[in-house]
Amino acid sequence: MKTKYETDFLNTRKIEEDNLLNQIDSENENDVQSLKNSLLAKAKSELQKVQQLVIANDKNEELNTKYNKELKKDITLKNDLEKQDMNPSQKLLDRIQDNHDYLDDLTIKIDSVITNIGASEIDVKSAISELRKIDPKAAASLENSFNLKNKETRKINKKCI
Repeated sequence: MKTKYETDFLNTRKIEEDNLLNQIDSENENDVQSLKNSLLAKAKSELQKVQQLVIANDKNEELNTKYNKELKKDITLKNDLEKQDMNPSQKLLDRIQDNHDYLDDLTIKIDSVITNIGASEIDVKSAISELRKIDPKAAASLENSFNLKNKETRKINKKCI
């Protein structure tokens, strides 16, 4: 049989262990919440980055279309002048060259943005995957938002083509 001292000691130790476990659980909950908030912020940040890249790409595509039309019009004018045995003005030739150079640069920029969009989409999916381990509901919500935005972008791009 245990003495009163041993019983008190064991009870005190049990209480201390329980308090320590509660403290650890509380810290773990805080760590989990902190991790959840961090992953949620990361996923939202990556999603916003993709959205900004898509907007930039749309603007670049609009510029590409505009300058292609201008270039086509100028080349048609140049060809018409040449058919009439007239020399096109240097100003027209310079404008054609400038538009051509600008379109080349813009095409490179568009390709770069499209590559960045692809890389950022991978980052979004990765962040959502990490978040899913901690908060499946928030991850599903972000994933739905991401998928809807992708569908809208594809519809807009199909209209442009």
